[in-house]
Amino acid sequence: MTLNPAWRAYRPWLSVVTVSLPLFLLWAFGMQSQPARVMRYPTAGLKFVMAAGLGVGLVSVAGIVRLWFFRCPRCGGLFHQKSIFTSVPRLGAGCPRCGLEKWQDPTGASP
Repeated sequence: MTLNPAWRAYRPWLSVVTVSLPLFLLWAFGMQSQPARVMRYPTAGLKFVMAAGLGVGLVSVAGIVRLWFFRCPRCGGLFHQKSIFTSVPRLGAGCPRCGLEKWQDPTGASP
């Protein structure tokens, strides 16, 4: 089964978020448990861990924003939300306008 080019562009961003978000959350909870004196006078290794964690966090945010504003391959509207001002995206559902389900061929051709 071949995917539509729009879904092929969507899949890497979904993978980025799936991997980077849990890593960032683990990093954030791990950094929270550090004693204050260690955080006040960080070593080179801790500085690297802090920079790497922040980098992973930025990648997570970029992936989430990219998925949030993904356009429907069929109707061109926002795929996960009804408008830009919707507060909670519907990541598991299909397009709220045309009903296209995730990974479905937008042309309607059967595989």
